[in-house]
Amino acid sequence: MKILISFALLISLSAFASAGIVQSSNVYSKDQIEALADSVDRIIPSFKEFKKSIQNSDSYSLFLLNSCYKEIVAYVRYMDVNKNWIDAGFWQLRSNKETYVGETRNTYYYPGAYSTDNKLGWGDIPVLFQGYELFVSEQQIQRTGWGDWIHEFTCDK
Repeated sequence: MKILISFALLISLSAFASAGIVQSSNVYSKDQIEALADSVDRIIPSFKEFKKSIQNSDSYSLFLLNSCYKEIVAYVRYMDVNKNWIDAGFWQLRSNKETYVGETRNTYYYPGAYSTDNKLGWGDIPVLFQGYELFVSEQQIQRTGWGDWIHEFTCDK
C-alpha cells in the first residue's frame, strides 16, 4: 500500500516538475512530501481520504497470504467500510505470496481457499460464493488498533 502512495506522489512530482512548480529532481524530506500532499489535495480533493484509507487510520487493511508450499486459489467474504458485504477473489497465489483484499472496519471476515491440485481446502462453512458452492471459515481480526491484518493459509491448517 505504501508503494502505491509513493508511486502516486512520484507521478505528482513529475507533473509538478513539467509545470515548472518543482525546479529539479531532489531528495525530499518527510515534511516536504507532506507539503506536496497538501498541494495535491488542492488539485485532487479526495487525495487526503485516499491517503488516509491506505495508511490505515480508520480501518483494517485485509491481506491474504499463502504460507503453504502448494499454489492456492484464495477468496474472502468481508464487510467493506461502507458496510456492504463483498465476495472478493479469486486470487491464485504461489507459495509465500500475498494479496491485498480491501479495507474493513468489521472484525469478522470469511476466507477460504483450495490448492490448485485440489488436494487441500481451507474452510468449513458451505457458502454460495460468486455462483460457486465453496467453503469459508469464520475469522476475527484481533489487534488493538487499525492497520494491516494478514490472514495466513498454511498447509497444516
